[in-house]
Amino acid sequence: MNCLIFRFVLLSVLISVLLTSCSGGESGTGITGSDPKVSVGVITGFGSVFVNGVEFDTSHAQINVNESDATEQDLSIGMVVAVVGSADRAGVVGKADAVYYESEVRGIVSQNNQDGTLDIMGQMVKYDTETVFESDDDTVTVIEDIPEGAVVEVSGYRTGDNTLHATHMTLVSNTYTTGAELTVKGVVTTGLSNGKFSMGSLTIAVDSSTQFAGIPNQQLTPGTVIKVKSIRGVLNNELQADIIESGTSDYVSVGDTVDIEGLVMNAGVTPSEFLLNGFRVYFSNQTKFNGGTASDLADGVKAEVEGMLLTQNEIEAKEISFRQTAKLDLIAPVTSINTVDNQVDMSGVIVKLTNKTLLKDDDKTTKVKKFSLADLNEGDKVKIKAYQDNLSMEIIATQFRRVEALSLDTTFELSGVLDELTNDQAIISGIPVDRSQITTLSSENVGSNVTIIGTTPLTIQ
Repeated sequence: MNCLIFRFVLLSVLISVLLTSCSGGESGTGITGSDPKVSVGVITGFGSVFVNGVEFDTSHAQINVNESDATEQDLSIGMVVAVVGSADRAGVVGKADAVYYESEVRGIVSQNNQDGTLDIMGQMVKYDTETVFESDDDTVTVIEDIPEGAVVEVSGYRTGDNTLHATHMTLVSNTYTTGAELTVKGVVTTGLSNGKFSMGSLTIAVDSSTQFAGIPNQQLTPGTVIKVKSIRGVLNNELQADIIESGTSDYVSVGDTVDIEGLVMNAGVTPSEFLLNGFRVYFSNQTKFNGGTASDLADGVKAEVEGMLLTQNEIEAKEISFRQTAKLDLIAPVTSINTVDNQVDMSGVIVKLTNKTLLKDDDKTTKVKKFSLADLNEGDKVKIKAYQDNLSMEIIATQFRRVEALSLDTTFELSGVLDELTNDQAIISGIPVDRSQITTLSSENVGSNVTIIGTTPLTIQ
């Protein structure tokens, strides 16, 4: 398959100006032993900007959102961004020279399947419980409630030609107003003929007013990666193209260090290589694996690759780290907070936060943009997604969200796999709970996904 198909997710957030931003050496950062780096991944926290576990100082960074100058206030948790700058060799702190964000699609929902997928202007968008959804409409609080015809903006990772796994989704409006810009990126599936071509299930109309940029001889052939902009909207089920741009450009220099997060594709098709967000990744017995081995590489697995750029779309991997999948959900009040060790006692369950934990304040009464443990209070209700570390046995949060709670709300809700059930306790994804505290148990089948509801504090046996 043409490797251009796999390149465009990063090209959407890294524009050609990055070439000059990232190729220079590190100087004046105040970070000892730091190296130039381009990091692409989800924003998990603010205070600075946390991406791929690195806290990037953005105090002097240029911020660019959808090709326009912006500020950090225009960025949100869950967005996939490119940070150009430098980071210390421990991969803990860094300095950003620039942060770039560009949505993958800003378009009209043609079908809400309410099964974890949306059809948005020919793009199959997949979402799950980890997708961050933002809406100012109180009647649309979850993705399943988005009406057909609504305009949404999506950021995420490509997992196929015109398939997008959403990490962040915003409801822009419930209806489309002519004159508002729509954008869609993807792969041409049917070439230009009689003024029309297609991207997935979307038909796009081209006429004499359509402007082309970066596309030699206006060749829209199958496999070409492009970005289409429209202010004329959809007419007769066809998107009227006002501007068609190339979806590929040079943005980093060969030899640069890159740190890329994404979903693995084409694992095992060719030995010692796979695809990740537009890059062909090569690994060897010199590659360091964290949290797994080469045998764990499989399509759909979330991984982070750090290495050197060999060509514009090939990486020699120095390290490959696996992101563990959250296997439990817990909603409970906070009983104590340890900001030194980044731990929170959620009514008997000790939860550890890391630099990769996504932090968000979903309590509308507070709605802290740069939410951190310093903003948390005892008694606040928190919803987490987490896993139990195989070595330390700690509960590690992948997502940590403060939610609205009723006064004196002391209930907990725990979801996960039922590991064991006795007369005295239920063990849910490694967490043992005294059965006397459980008021509702959705199933007693060991090995099944269950939800238990009860009262806090939990008695961990």
